[in-house]
Amino acid sequence: MKEVGILNADIADIISRSGHRDEIIVFDAGFSIPFGIRTVDLAITENVPKVEDIIKELLKFFSVEELVIADDTKNTNPTKLNTITGQPTKLAKTHTRKTSALFYRKAPEI
Repeated sequence: MKEVGILNADIADIISRSGHRDEIIVFDAGFSIPFGIRTVDLAITENVPKVEDIIKELLKFFSVEELVIADDTKNTNPTKLNTITGQPTKLAKTHTRKTSALFYRKAPEI
């Protein structure tokens, strides 16, 4: 039985199968997901877990090349933006763009 690391089997599988330039999107409720896209719904109740908590845990086990944050986050929730961008990471780039989610691109293995 796995007792450390990412315990959610779906998330662990996605991370282990991802390659260079693959994207993982972390978003909260209300994001429109195209049909046919693999998803892992972690919601327990409203805002639990929080997006920033998921990001914090993912960054412990996942190499990230780029973080893209929705412009809406920057404009409507600067506190959340500061919490997310303040995570201890080795990100090459962090920027915002017109989107509704947070995109992570896996960094190349060294």
